[in-house]
Formats: sequence, structure tokens, C-alpha cells
Amino acid sequence: MNVARLTHTQMPSRIFAALLLICLLSLACNKKADSDSSKPKTAKSAWKLPDEIAQKLEALRKAGEPTTAEEMRRLYDTPPLATNAAPLYTNAFALLPGYDTPGGSFLSYGISNLPPRGAPMPKATLIALTKFCAENTALFDSLKTAALVKECRYSLDFPEKLWNMQFSHIVGVRRCAEAMRAYCYLLIERGQTDKAVELLCDQIALAGSLDRDPFLLSQLSRCACLTPCELALERLLNRKKLDAPQLARLERAVQSLGFKEGFTRALFSERCSAIVLCQRHAEELKDMDLPGLLGGIEKSSTNSPWWVQLDIQSYRESATFVQDILFTIQSNEILIRAVNTPLPEALEVAKEFASSVRIAQTKHYLFASLFTPSLRGTIGRYAEAEARLRVTRAALAIEKMRLANNGMLPENADDPAARSALSGLTDPFDGEPIRYKRRAANSYVVYSIGPDEKDDGGIPKGETKDKKNYDLVLMVTR
Repeated sequence: MNVARLTHTQMPSRIFAALLLICLLSLACNKKADSDSSKPKTAKSAWKLPDEIAQKLEALRKAGEPTTAEEMRRLYDTPPLATNAAPLYTNAFALLPGYDTPGGSFLSYGISNLPPRGAPMPKATLIALTKFCAENTALFDSLKTAALVKECRYSLDFPEKLWNMQFSHIVGVRRCAEAMRAYCYLLIERGQTDKAVELLCDQIALAGSLDRDPFLLSQLSRCACLTPCELALERLLNRKKLDAPQLARLERAVQSLGFKEGFTRALFSERCSAIVLCQRHAEELKDMDLPGLLGGIEKSSTNSPWWVQLDIQSYRESATFVQDILFTIQSNEILIRAVNTPLPEALEVAKEFASSVRIAQTKHYLFASLFTPSLRGTIGRYAEAEARLRVTRAALAIEKMRLANNGMLPENADDPAARSALSGLTDPFDGEPIRYKRRAANSYVVYSIGPDEKDDGGIPKGETKDKKNYDLVLMVTR
């Protein structure tokens, strides 16, 4: 498995937790494969599940939900080569400076601390940006070509081996998103507004290329890719006045993004992983040392670990195993139901999942203890991504309204113009309209109250000493 040096400092903690589980299981699978490489190959059939579990899986199949690796693959069909952007994006990733170098990125050019919003561009940063973009025209041309292709399916499958997968394309997407942000800043500085808008649309398309990936890590990374897009857009709105066609183009690009289907597919994948794993041949499970993997995940446990002396074969023949798998499926179903419930009600549904990790450990459920921890916070991340998306749409709507009103901004959120512009854009965290506040003659913020579910007055993260109490903000001071 190659994750191209994704580290804890490069991603949110929940993405890292999910990746840690995948890495641990991948290493176990690879170790087993290496040890068997010199042995004659013999077919090993999956262990037959107890009737109670088999009946539950049959009910899921009748509902049209996947329960096997093969059924999961069908949700991730490969489009024809001519309409698949993945090979084009993969070629672009290879052009990224330092892509194959541990820790390598465009920051090696000396680009750091890009100025926020409308702040002046430091001369040294501008020089570094100019050099970087001049030396990487092939990269940006390749990304533009890939963005023209509407479908994308990376060569990432849901294999029987489960965790022996390549996730290097996720690294490529995230690094290219940052590189495109840097290029966008340069275009803005040069006054090339049309090209900056075009590049922003390409950047949004790049983030959308992960939409069909059937893995939670991919969907969480897609959420993370919103950040460089938002920062570039905020910079553009603060530095340049956009015309109607430019705003319309950005609106179309943003409206193409959505997270419901991607998260649903990823949760199906998590469930299939648990189902396929628990049916592994006894020798495979023994060699994978699942109790040892659980110990690696739960290092912080201060009690005497219950899994240390656990015998996998005996465990799988026990009543506890049946309860374990049914509990794992049930816990996963809570999250699937939450994703398919309108926000903010989905957050209430997800609260049913909150105790799943504790229950799994208390009842000594091995498989539930392996899979449920990485799912904590999934719905919160889904809600946050939707909130940021709606805030972005709100900012574009306000800009359209301002353009139509000769540059005038609404006085407050109760202004009919503001209500009209923000119509239908509700905050995923409380169901109220996305907030709008005018701060000066040409300054405003649009925001969601964010994960703390408290209106902090439009204070963005990083501008408050309290790391928990902040809003999801897009601010325009032009």
C-alpha cells in the first residue's frame, strides 16, 4: 500500500485515524502475502456465516445495498476510457514537483503563508509564485484538460484483499489543489480575472474527481480539498469585481459539488469491509493478528486489554461473534440513515452512533471495535462540508445581488434583497438561513454557525483564542 507519505500533520485527525486502520490492516495482509509467496497456491473458501447474519445480509441485498466485494465493485463501474478523467489526472500528478519525494511539494519553491483575503502580496512570495507557475505550465495544462472530462474513476478497486490498495491519487489531488490555489493567487495579482475564474472551476472539478471513490478516506479528503478552493475564491472576491458571466460560471461549478452520494457509498464500503473480513479463512485471520491490530488502535487503554488472549477461531464460533457482526452492521446503518436524512436532522440521527464505540469495547466485540472508531465524526464532517459549500454559494449570491444593485450591499439579513439572495440556503447545523452580516460600506461576511452549533458572530477559525468556538466564514472586504 502506498499512501505517499500522508502524515498526521497533513490531514485532519479523523482522516488520519481512518488511514491508520487501513494501514495496519494492509500491513497484516501484505505480511501474510509475503510469507505465502513460496508456498503452493491453494484456494480458500470464505467461512460460512451463521444463519442469523446471512439472513440480515440477504435483507440488505433485497434493499439494493451491497454486502460483498463484487457487489461493491458494481457501484464503482469504470466509464469508457474516452470519458474517464482519471488517467489524465494521474498523468498530471506525475508532473507535480516533489510528488514522489517524501514531504515534497510546491512549498519547496519558498511559497508559504499566502496572503489572506485582500492582504497585499509580499514581493518574495510573488517572485516565488511566478517561478513556480512558469516552471509548471505542463502541470496546469494537464489539469485543465482533465477538468474538461466530466466522469472520473481512478484505478482503485474494492478487492478481495481489501486493504492492499493504492491511495496515491488522493495525495495527488490534495497537492494539486494547493498548487492550483497558488497559481490562482498569481493570476489574481496579475489582474487576469477570467483566467483565475477558469482555474477555480478546474480546481473545483479536481476536488469533484474523488466523488465516486467508494472509500471513506477519499470522501474525507474531498472535503479537505474544499479549503484551497474556498481560500482562492475568497481572495478573488476580495481583490476583483466579477461580472455576471464570471459569477454564473463559478455558481455552476460550485453547484456541481455534493457529498450525500459519496458518503453513502463510502459507508457501504466500510460495511462491506467488515463483512468480507469476518468471513476470511481461519488461517488468514490468525496470521493477520486482529487482536494485535486492535491493540495498536487502542493504545490509550489503561485497563487490562480483553483482546490479548482472544482466540479468533473460537470467537467466531461463539454467540458473541454473531452479536458483534450484527452490531457492526446496525451501527453502520445508523450513519447511512443519517446521511440520507436532511440536515440538521441528520445530526440528531447520528447521535445514536455516539455510544457505539464504547458499547463495542464494553461487550468485547472484536470487529465492531476495529471498525466503529474510524467512523466517529463522519456525519459531523459531512455536515461541515455541506455548510462550507452553502456558505460559498451564499457569497456568490450576495455578489450577484450587489452587481445588480450598483454595488450596494444589503444593510442586514432582514433586508429583502438579502433574504432573496440567500433563499433556500440553510445552515446544516441549525436549519436557519446562512448568516449574513454587513460590516462596513463594502464589507460583509456570510457564515454557518459550524460544529459548535453556536453563533459566534461570524468569527472565523484562527481569529479566536478558543479553538472550538468559531464559525465557518467567507469574508469579503472589497
